[in-house]
Amino acid sequence: MFNSNTKLRTFMQSEASQANKSKLFFVNKRSVSPSNVGITNGDYSDGTRVMRLAMDRTERTASLDVGFNEFFAQSPHTVERSIRGTARHEYGHHVQNILKSPGWVKFVNSKPESFWRMNLSNYGTKDTFETFAESFSAFTSSQYKKGMLPKDVEKFMIDLVGTPRRRRRVTPSLTGVAKLTPRQRRFVKQFQKDFADVPADALELKAGFDEFLRSKKIGTPVRGLRRSLLTIRDNLMSGWRSSSSQGAANIMKTFTEKKHGIKTLYGQEFLNSDVDRIALFERSVNRAFELKANALGITVKEYKKQVSRLMDYMQANTSVVLKKLGNKKITLYRGVRLDYFVKRGIKEPLKLKGKLLETNSLSSWSTSKNIANDFGNFTMKIEVEVDDVFNAGVIDENLIQGEAEMLLRRNKKGYKLLDIGRDL
Repeated sequence: MFNSNTKLRTFMQSEASQANKSKLFFVNKRSVSPSNVGITNGDYSDGTRVMRLAMDRTERTASLDVGFNEFFAQSPHTVERSIRGTARHEYGHHVQNILKSPGWVKFVNSKPESFWRMNLSNYGTKDTFETFAESFSAFTSSQYKKGMLPKDVEKFMIDLVGTPRRRRRVTPSLTGVAKLTPRQRRFVKQFQKDFADVPADALELKAGFDEFLRSKKIGTPVRGLRRSLLTIRDNLMSGWRSSSSQGAANIMKTFTEKKHGIKTLYGQEFLNSDVDRIALFERSVNRAFELKANALGITVKEYKKQVSRLMDYMQANTSVVLKKLGNKKITLYRGVRLDYFVKRGIKEPLKLKGKLLETNSLSSWSTSKNIANDFGNFTMKIEVEVDDVFNAGVIDENLIQGEAEMLLRRNKKGYKLLDIGRDL
């Protein structure tokens, strides 16, 4: 992983390292975290050199968040909320234990706690051991880029573990578009074939997709009738219209987060910033699953399966239809009130122009700047790829037609804020 002869590599190749190997165990979640909240947890024992990891979900990787996010005025709880991020963190404890990291304690204590909170993470301020583990986890991530950590912290890590040798990767697009999942791409090919003879007319394409969903039956017959995926789609989207932060909306955000490995905002903060808020969000989502499954007379497991399939159908259909209607890239607008920035500690919103905008896993935007202007004191403008749009009012009457609404899926890097102002 590293391409230079450093203290770590030299030690690991020595005979002494055989007596200092660490052991890794995957264990029951409650044995690591009694409160049983959060996504992944881990611990490390200096004496036995044993690492224990436990997880609630199957995220292997997540986005790397180092330091203060100026748009949302917060620092992450840990630099990466995933099993790999947690594994690197715990291994960082082992590295510090065997190499002793001379000078680290003095180096950390020479800076105020606010420095580490602003430039690393909240958890990294707990003590010098967690500061090291968080710095190590960030620096050894495949997502790490030069300059993410402060220069003196980066230099300390380079002296200790060397310069990371990165795998060759395909250069990402400028906007960092989150690609469709394999199943969504398969459905795209299916819809391209099914709708090949349908005219490029929004109403006809909408009718064709509605009929497709109506043909996908679920559950057992009730009074001789069976529900379909169309029933679930209309229920979820009507729930989104009522509230974009409750029940149905949180169900869709949860599936979007899992399918695309992106983050969800809850109460204006990302879910990796506070484990208590993660637990609160998950309880609300689980309650919504129960209510909606009971209403359809099916199990929660079956309901989740059908929602997952439905959302892949919706994503694929949106991609096919918008392209068939002649769209490649779409300009979107969103109006926000001044308190949107005040809560984030942003005193000069207009200076955000040109920066990357971090959106929720799903969020409402409009193709009309005049409509967006009516929603607040400031209007934001971005340009997105068609594949970033999850649903659009032009093909789903459940969205508010008079607002030219589109549901945008967050991508991993954020969208470049092309403009922001009063009444663009």
